[in-house]
Amino acid sequence: MHAIAETDWGTIDEVYTQTLEAKLEGNTLTFGEEMSQSQPGSIGVITIPVASERGGWKIPSLGGLVAALVAFGFLGWQQPQLKPGLAEVEVEAARAKKKYKQVMVDIEELPEVKPSETVIPLSSLDDLVRIADDLVKPVLHQVEAGRHIYCTIDGAVRYQYVSQPPNRETKVS
Repeated sequence: MHAIAETDWGTIDEVYTQTLEAKLEGNTLTFGEEMSQSQPGSIGVITIPVASERGGWKIPSLGGLVAALVAFGFLGWQQPQLKPGLAEVEVEAARAKKKYKQVMVDIEELPEVKPSETVIPLSSLDDLVRIADDLVKPVLHQVEAGRHIYCTIDGAVRYQYVSQPPNRETKVS
């Protein structure tokens, strides 16, 4: 066995050879003496290298790390302010997908509303999921630019919830 390890005190590079002797006589496998070994020895001088010899942190890389963290923090703080309602809609959609993964189906395009179909707008996704559970129907989920549309269709009735940023008109699909 060849062992190589990096430690605070340097590299350890040792080779250990193991042997196992046995005799096969008929159906019996017989091993020799007890398999244990110890070796006397001691650790002599221990030297601890200084940070510059170990490849420690240097001031420019630490400064770069701090600058990167400040930049990422600023961008993370600014993101919700750039599109305030949009971030909330995406957070709500991610939460809904996790919470209702058993009943929710992502689709590319919702079926068109038929002239004979009645659309019932709902004020929450929880209400829509409760109705879908009662009807034993899936919740269809479509993502459009800046909004998420959820609906359950039961014959000529479409139950629908639209999640979108405030100050945006709701269109019935």
